[in-house]
Amino acid sequence: MANANYLAFARAHFGRARFDFALSGEHPAACLVEPKGEGRAGAVEALRAALADFLGRDVAEVVPCLGTSQAMALAGACLGRAGTVVALETPTYEPIRLAFEHASLVRVERSHAQGYALETALGTSLQNAQVLAFADPHNPTGVSCDPAWLTSALRGFEGSVLVDEVYAPFDSYVDAAGRWPGKGRDLHPNAWAIGSLTKAYGLGPYRVGWLVVPARERPRVDEALVRAVGELPLRWATDAIDVLSQVPAIARELRSTLTERRSLVLSALRSVQGVEVHGGERGPYAWVRVPRAENLLAQIVRWAEDDGLVVSPGVFFGDPHGLRVAWTSPLERLREGVPVLVRRLNEMVSAART
Repeated sequence: MANANYLAFARAHFGRARFDFALSGEHPAACLVEPKGEGRAGAVEALRAALADFLGRDVAEVVPCLGTSQAMALAGACLGRAGTVVALETPTYEPIRLAFEHASLVRVERSHAQGYALETALGTSLQNAQVLAFADPHNPTGVSCDPAWLTSALRGFEGSVLVDEVYAPFDSYVDAAGRWPGKGRDLHPNAWAIGSLTKAYGLGPYRVGWLVVPARERPRVDEALVRAVGELPLRWATDAIDVLSQVPAIARELRSTLTERRSLVLSALRSVQGVEVHGGERGPYAWVRVPRAENLLAQIVRWAEDDGLVVSPGVFFGDPHGLRVAWTSPLERLREGVPVLVRRLNEMVSAART
């Protein structure tokens, strides 16, 4: 049973459990047509142009990546070199922390007592920082910050800002023109934004990700990309262009059940006495905190073994008293699994009280 770190746990359980309340991106849409992927010269640049159009950005700012994971690794390679002071939120998504493992980290504590708000966490953490890294919506709680406040708070900050906005398309998915104009790059002159088609569109296996960076920064990101993988695969690029063209249809299908899926799971979570439920107003998940519970990871692994029920253990995000519960599985499976989830949470609360 793989449970030593977040990604090992995810590979072992996510998308495999019968009752999957951990899957961090949408389930594959039934309308998806498998791409033919006919390779052709210039496919990577064609993908760059297609992504720029989808994001409403200048093509000079866009770097195609092999999913969010590679985008994070590239950002870490460029912004998180040894000796760099990085202000990093906590709780945080483990791969972001690992991307900056060689940097000097300053904790930006998102307190559960303050609803995990970035507005109350930022404080003086930027005084000596050269990079600020955070997710919006926050991963794992789903709490969003006010972009107008953030733009104002960052005014005068001379460093770089890395925004993981992979969950931001949820609820709207795309605009009326079939595009998703992300906001992260506009928060600060030196802002870098991470995104992909993995989470909001259920297209994880196609590894379509991106970095949006200041145009002057793109040459060093391109260089880091070449060092990591050499040339991006043509077949991958043509497949990516194909699935990108299907995003508006995929968005319509997923949007049609999102409200019901969210309401079903949130109502179930809020029915459990003795837990704190944070976030959930938008996006794909909520954060459930069981303040007195001990060894949640062992209990969650047991749920997977005994019931086929999986959630995301908070220990992987830096809070051993929490767990992330998603509503990204198909509606029918969520309906079947909610009673199991409620029963197990009630057992967890009862055990914590004894």
